[in-house]
Amino acid sequence: MASIRRRLGSVGMLVCGLVAQSCAVQARTPDNAEDAHDQLVALVQAKQCDKALDLLARPALAPLFQSGSDRARMEIDAIGLQCAFKTKRPDLQLKYAVAGTAFANASPYLWGARVFLAWQAGDHAGAVTAIETMAQTAPGAINAIRIRLLSEMVRALYDGSETQLHRRLLKVLASPAYVPNQPGYSGDSFRIDYARVLAEDGDKAGAAELLAHIREPRSLMGAAVDSRLREFMPANFDARAAVERHMAVMQAMASAHPDAQEPVISVAEDYLALGEADQAIAVLQSVRPGSADGPKYVDQDEQANWWWNTLARAYIDLNRYDDAVTAYRQGVASGERGIATNVSQAINLSETQNRFGHYKEALHTLEPLLGPNAPISLFGRMQLVESHGCASYRLGQVEAAKTDLALLRAHQDIAPRAIVELEICMNDLDGAAADQIARLNQTEQHTAALLELSTYAPSPLPVPPGMWKIGIEALKQRPDIQAAIQRAGGIRSFNIPG
Repeated sequence: MASIRRRLGSVGMLVCGLVAQSCAVQARTPDNAEDAHDQLVALVQAKQCDKALDLLARPALAPLFQSGSDRARMEIDAIGLQCAFKTKRPDLQLKYAVAGTAFANASPYLWGARVFLAWQAGDHAGAVTAIETMAQTAPGAINAIRIRLLSEMVRALYDGSETQLHRRLLKVLASPAYVPNQPGYSGDSFRIDYARVLAEDGDKAGAAELLAHIREPRSLMGAAVDSRLREFMPANFDARAAVERHMAVMQAMASAHPDAQEPVISVAEDYLALGEADQAIAVLQSVRPGSADGPKYVDQDEQANWWWNTLARAYIDLNRYDDAVTAYRQGVASGERGIATNVSQAINLSETQNRFGHYKEALHTLEPLLGPNAPISLFGRMQLVESHGCASYRLGQVEAAKTDLALLRAHQDIAPRAIVELEICMNDLDGAAADQIARLNQTEQHTAALLELSTYAPSPLPVPPGMWKIGIEALKQRPDIQAAIQRAGGIRSFNIPG
């Protein structure tokens, strides 16, 4: 809600704002709708939102507030929403957001607030209904909603088995009409999810049509091995061409939005997918964050840690361990949603330290995040536990590693790959095989497992394979894994490095 803004203009407000930080406004009974509106504006400018909400709540004044034009009434609802937020009145926040979206030309600000507030209040049906209504009456407003919120909604509805709401939301977001306003992002993740839903329903034409709109390479590679979607993908699917096409789109978007980092980071990630780490670094340097006299990017607060993350990955591919660690530490220091330490980058740093054999350093990196009150999601905690368990085992702390493995098993639906990763680190290939087979046997997990076991072009870069790749190659030689792969539909050979 902190990002919600409203420009309110009047001569009285401007004078008040120039004279002092706030001005006392005498409450009086308005004479007409225009007078009522002006009083609200003056109260907001004077930072007297309690009085503004009191004015709006007077039953006798309701006819005045409802007698103006649609635009004026929407502005009144926006004022009510703003003041409800400032005075910490969530009940009134949602009330005014809903009221403001009743008009045909309601602003994206009001629509976004309605979706966010309904979702935060636990009214999942209300949030999805708002998005469906928006698609009919104000389709452009959906594009303005932060994709992070929409992704959170999709994931939570799926995890919570709210099947119908999940499908309804995906149907809207999978539409080609949905094009998020955030440069560098697309609705492809929603389209691939809804294509699976349609395929499971027997709507092959609908699933195939959705796949034709997808450009994100990893989504297409997943579709190529997914038992529900692979029939709609060409047998000779060209992953390299898919990456190159996507890169061209991102390069055009970066040119169209020179004030955004995300499209450039996506270009760098595509270079990494092609095994061209030097090119990735060169591209990233063109939008380097944090320079005091450099340009300020509109998304740098959100993207700074991912810039450092992508730079670190490029250094890893070039076998430049020290540079990768330095980049990750910058990412850790970039923070996350107001928190001083970026948890994602701390975990990635520890995994890199494990990969290069610096196990004590990995445990040191993870230590500040081990407490039960650390600000970390359950999925993130499972990644942390896997990395901690691997470092512990390699340092001879076998019981600590077994404890971590048990914790992963207790949450095996959250991060199933992490179990296999830790077992590989602990040299337990029989256990890793059993758990990988379990993933291959499950519809919701077999796509990721098949991608891990697929064949990739050799990397032109000097980095040696880590424990994970060595372990996966060993698993692929086992007859039980080979049989499970065939039951799941088979792997693919991709012409890009894995």
